[in-house]
Amino acid sequence: MQNGDIVISAGEFAMIQGDEELAHSVQMTMQTARGEWFLNEDFGMYRDPFESKPYNEEEVRASIIEAATDDTRIVSVDNLALVFDKVVRSMSVSLVLQKADGDTITIEEVEI
Repeated sequence: MQNGDIVISAGEFAMIQGDEELAHSVQMTMQTARGEWFLNEDFGMYRDPFESKPYNEEEVRASIIEAATDDTRIVSVDNLALVFDKVVRSMSVSLVLQKADGDTITIEEVEI
């Protein structure tokens, strides 16, 4: 997907593989509220910590880590950076993830 649209190249759906597909998969999990997708209500990230007052950064981080490691190809989150914009009420998340094969993958500026 590119800017929310499916990409068609040479009359075929463009497919991604490897780390690019893994990053996309983790990003989609984080941007989907748990229970939102009717075909798999266990898919997605718990949004309650993001919407509760007072804001509890520890719970937000735990929710993000749980969503990222829900994919069995990810074993841990090595680095997690949050940028919260109070004016427009949005959050951007950047992560460094440890893959099951021992390599790392970086995902930057996921909008939550």
